[in-house]
Amino acid sequence: MNKPKKEDWEINTNPDHIYNKICELNNPNISMGYRDFVLQLHSNIKYNNDDCIGLTHFDTCEIWLDISLNDGTARETIIHEILHAITELVGLGGTSDDEANLNITNEELVNKMTKGLMLFCALNPELAKTIFFKEDKKIGRPKQK
Repeated sequence: MNKPKKEDWEINTNPDHIYNKICELNNPNISMGYRDFVLQLHSNIKYNNDDCIGLTHFDTCEIWLDISLNDGTARETIIHEILHAITELVGLGGTSDDEANLNITNEELVNKMTKGLMLFCALNPELAKTIFFKEDKKIGRPKQK
């Protein structure tokens, strides 16, 4: 897969913005094992005539991200779109909103998503570290004492 051009991604003057960090990676595309997804920046993203800040296209293997997002929202959106790819990977659908009524327990859902997230991290260690860690600080729960 082609690496995004720095001039296409470096849209924020903050060097710690996730878009700038993704640009620095050797392979910023997302491998899900069964296919690779290309990250792309866009403006005015629409899905069913609704405005979106991110969108996963399963047919073209593209993940579109809104170019104007701040760092925190961009990180959250990237994770959100990765979770869409994981739901398809673990057999929970992903290509249609018609699959909203899943007959699955919370425990089964968490087990499937855990395996999918672990696979994502194993296949994309640099990207996972870049997304989930910021300035050497973990995004998420504080350390337990």
